[in-house]
Amino acid sequence: MIRQQTIALAVIALLCTQLGCSPQREVSSMSDEELTAYAREIHNQTLTLDTHDDISFEFATAEDDPGNPQNARQATLPKMREGGLDVGFFIVYVGQGERTPEGNETAYKQAITKFDAIHRMAEKMYPDRIEIAYTAADVVRIHKSGKLVACIGIENGWPIANDLARLKEFQDRGWIGVEKRRIRLANRPALEKRASVKE
Repeated sequence: MIRQQTIALAVIALLCTQLGCSPQREVSSMSDEELTAYAREIHNQTLTLDTHDDISFEFATAEDDPGNPQNARQATLPKMREGGLDVGFFIVYVGQGERTPEGNETAYKQAITKFDAIHRMAEKMYPDRIEIAYTAADVVRIHKSGKLVACIGIENGWPIANDLARLKEFQDRGWIGVEKRRIRLANRPALEKRASVKE
């Protein structure tokens, strides 16, 4: 395991050396300890981020406490700090269901549950440890303050449904990114029909 970590850190060091992240050093003759120290030096000079951290509907409660070191989830505040992860994109994900008025409302309420959980983590549970960024400038400011940075991403556009005003609402709640997968459109058949009409 240590050897694998050393190799991974070496790859990072080599990439950063080639990309000019840090003054170039000859890494091929470094010992494992020197290479690890060099890679950590580069890592410490870099703003690091995880662009996808799924959260449960119980996130930021006693059942799924992101500040609990015993929490089994992959990204917790203690693990972020220990691993040198500066920014986490906490994902508001709602699985796809029926595109009916009732289904759309259920998806919206589930999304709000996750938005509220991220805010609860940053504003009520751990305001001294993590803060929500609404802009790229916020990310830099929060990082410079010494806190961890929480960004909010959305995967699957179902909670938006046919109400484009929700885009602004979600942005006001902290949404600054869409997950890399295609967003499913709530009114896909109508859009496909419109796209197939010849002009």
